[in-house]
Formats: sequence, C-alpha cells, structure tokens
Amino acid sequence: MAGIEYFNRAGEVDCIVLARGGGSIEDLWTFNEEKLVRAIAASSLPVVSAIGHEVDYTLADFVADLRAPTPSAAAELVIPDKEQILQSIRDFQARLDRIITNQVQSNYDRIQHLRERLFLFRPLNLVRLRRQRLDELEMRLAKLVENLMAQNRIRMQGIFQTLMVLDPRSILQRGYAIVYTTETGKMIKTIQMVRPDQAIDIELHDGRFSGRVAQILPKNK
Repeated sequence: MAGIEYFNRAGEVDCIVLARGGGSIEDLWTFNEEKLVRAIAASSLPVVSAIGHEVDYTLADFVADLRAPTPSAAAELVIPDKEQILQSIRDFQARLDRIITNQVQSNYDRIQHLRERLFLFRPLNLVRLRRQRLDELEMRLAKLVENLMAQNRIRMQGIFQTLMVLDPRSILQRGYAIVYTTETGKMIKTIQMVRPDQAIDIELHDGRFSGRVAQILPKNK
C-alpha cells in the first residue's frame, strides 16, 4: 500500500506492477486486505496485478486495471514489443509521405491553374497581383513541408529514445548483468536452466567474463 501511494506521489513511473510468486492462501492473504484494495482502486497510475499463479485470485486482481496470470506475463504486457514499435514508425512514415505528396501535388496543381490564368489575362496589374499570390503560395508550401518534416523528426526521435530505453543492454549501465550458458549461448532466465559446476558467461555493460555455478539456491530458501 505504501509503495502504491509513493509512486503516485513521485510520478516517476508509467504504471505499477503488483506481483508475487505462488503460495498458499495464507501467503497471498495480504492482497485481500481492505487497505491495499482501496489503495489500488484510488491509484491514479494504472495497476497491473500479477499475484501467484494463473489459478490464484485475490481481491487485488478485481480492482486492478489489468490482471496478468504470472509476474513474467505482467512484464511482457507493460513493455511494448520492439517490432510493433518499428512497424508503427514505418506506418507513420508512409502516412506522412502520402500527406506531403498529396499536399505538394495539390499546391502544384493550383499553381499551374494560376499560371494559366495569368497567361490569359494580359493587364500588367493583374499579372503583378497573380505573381504575388503565386509567391505566397510557394512560401506557404515550403513552410508546410518544413513543418511536417520537423514534426516527423521530433516524433521519430521520441520513438527511438523509447527503443533505447527498452533495449535490455541499456539496463546493464545501471549495474545489472545478463547470464548465458557457455555451452549453448542461451540466456539463463531461471535456475532450472543451470546445474552445479556448469560453465556460464556473465555480460556486463563493458564486457564479459566466464565462471562456473558453485551452488544453486532457490529463491524461497
């Protein structure tokens, strides 16, 4: 409860994941308490409930904005897929190209029409007036294209910054590490993937080093 209230005050996160591994009904009973349930309901930040296993339900699950069957599933739900973001960038770029092309073509057609009218009307004062209008349209077109490209650059920078934040290796700068099996090169996500004396590689932000598993200690022990 205190954590939910803190993050709502701090405003430093986009959402809150309330997670716990499986256990007995007594282990999960905390998530049925009225104070916690009310704190979740009052949270201005979205709350994702990931308590226990898929078959476990608590009152916190029913007041949260979203329920995930497991804590790992909650992490997948709140972190956007990199390929989806890249596809959104490609779709946005295609739409922007169509908008610019259509706007350029529309203004070009209008300029051509004005040029034809200028050719038909010989009086010099009318010619000067139409030329002035033509210059204004060309300036507006150039400004429009410039603004559209600037908006596109800003949006692209924001999306690429998001991709950089989501890059797992950027997390290594904060002191975390990624562990691989030396034999297969697979990332180790659970102790079930290792055995005593198994060769492993540890990746930090500035390089790797190798080692062996000395002892396996499950989290609940």
